[in-house]
Amino acid sequence: MATQKKDIEYITLKPLPDSVILDIISHYLKDYVLTEDFKKDIVNLCHGNPYYATEVSILIKNTFPPAMELRDLPYTIRLKEITEAIIDTIPKKYLNGLYILSLINDEIEHHIFSKLLSEPVEFLNYCFNRGLLYSKDSKLYFNSDTLRRCISARLTKKPDRRFICGLQMY
Repeated sequence: MATQKKDIEYITLKPLPDSVILDIISHYLKDYVLTEDFKKDIVNLCHGNPYYATEVSILIKNTFPPAMELRDLPYTIRLKEITEAIIDTIPKKYLNGLYILSLINDEIEHHIFSKLLSEPVEFLNYCFNRGLLYSKDSKLYFNSDTLRRCISARLTKKPDRRFICGLQMY
C-alpha cells in the first residue's frame, strides 16, 4: 500500500487591530455610552480576539440597562471566565512573572523586576506583544485590573505549603 505525502498548510492567526475590536463592541453596545477608559480596558481584555469582544458585549447587554455610561468593566463571573480563558493560554514560564507582578499590586521598576526573573527580556517581550502589560516611566503596569485580579486570585487557590516565596520547606 502506497502512502501519499500530503501538503499541510499552516495558517497563522493574528490578533485583530484594536479598531476592529472596538467596532465589534460598538456594534453590540450602540445604546451605551462607552468611556475612553472602558474602551481601553475592553480592548486590553480581548487581546484582538473577536470571540472575547462578542462575549463581553453580550455579558454587558445582559447585565446593564441601555443608555448606561460604562466606566469600568464589570467584574462578574462570566467576565472572570473569559479572563481565566485568556490566562490559560499563557505559558507557565510567563505566568510566574505575572504572579510576582500581581502581588506588587501597583507598579515596579523594570530593573528591579528584571532581577526576579531568569529571562526578563523574553518575558517582557511576550507580555508587551500580548498586551498584558505596559510600561510608563520605567515602571510596569497591568493593562487590565481584571487580569491582575484573576492572576492574583490564582495564588490563593490550594497553595502548596512546601513552597513559600520560592523556598522549598520540609
